Amino acid sequence: MSAYYGKLDAAEKALRDSLARVRSNGRDAGGPGGRSTSARATRRPDLARVGPTRGPGSAARRPISPALSERQAGALNFRSGSLRPLVNKLMHGFIIIGVAIALTGCQTSGNSDRSLLPVLKQATVNGVALRYLEQGTGATVVFVHGSIADHRTWEAQRRPTASKYRHIALDQRYFGPAPWVDDGKQYSIATHANDLAAFLHQLEAGPVHLVGWSYGAAVVLVLAVQHPDLVRSLFLYEPAMATFISDPTDLKAVTEDGNKMFAGGIAALQANDEAGAVRAFVDGVNALPGTFDALPPGPKGVALENARTLPLDLAAPPPPSITCAQLGAIKAPTAVVEGS
Repeated sequence: MSAYYGKLDAAEKALRDSLARVRSNGRDAGGPGGRSTSARATRRPDLARVGPTRGPGSAARRPISPALSERQAGALNFRSGSLRPLVNKLMHGFIIIGVAIALTGCQTSGNSDRSLLPVLKQATVNGVALRYLEQGTGATVVFVHGSIADHRTWEAQRRPTASKYRHIALDQRYFGPAPWVDDGKQYSIATHANDLAAFLHQLEAGPVHLVGWSYGAAVVLVLAVQHPDLVRSLFLYEPAMATFISDPTDLKAVTEDGNKMFAGGIAALQANDEAGAVRAFVDGVNALPGTFDALPPGPKGVALENARTLPLDLAAPPPPSITCAQLGAIKAPTAVVEGS
């Protein structure tokens, strides 16, 4: 256990150092960009304190292939960090809590203004209503969740962040309990990146700090490449992006691993068993049977409530092709954290 906490301390230090560069380079005042930083650390997952109720609005399911294409498997394999470390994260807290520590300098605000109370809001983005939770004032920090999740993923980060900054946690299109406006045909990283860009423009907050996890980190990464003017800093936790893999041997290994990891979930979906698919998905990405059943009711409920997105996730088109050259061109201070 002490080794685990040692890795966690290293990850939080990397995050604090990364965001300290933002402040030292004057980016909180709209100054120029900084340098990129990378960290390796033990994973820590979504936490949501809600019951296991299902949301309305499920639509016709896309057909699920019994095997994934190379590009699908590559993307899904890299996004599997969403749930692989879920139990460990729930036991020990969150790496991303360092976001609040880094931004606030461990300070709390004595302001009793009503702006510090959490408010669930709605924005119409690209013709779709998206919910988001907002709390606090100051520089804006936007949190983007991963697969089979929603804004409640970031509940543990809300109060520490909002004590000094403007905390915003978004429900991406098709996630959360809201009804869908179509059958899910627009589900893709490209769609979610476009939605995020439009949402940030509506906020009129200028460049913002962006925190993304797994699938959400891939969305944030695409946005950073396509809309660098919207980004003040990046914290990417296991980004689900593999388009930069070009070596045939590596690509084959990723594809085979992905097919093995998601085989149980795909089989359950083909049998029209969404709950079974969620269980198999969580167990598969953790490579440990029984992982889902061991979760507390809150995270279980969020995953089951978002089960209807799993067929869309598995059948989604490949993400936009992001190259190593494009990654190297990102100027915003960046922390990339990977579990082990």
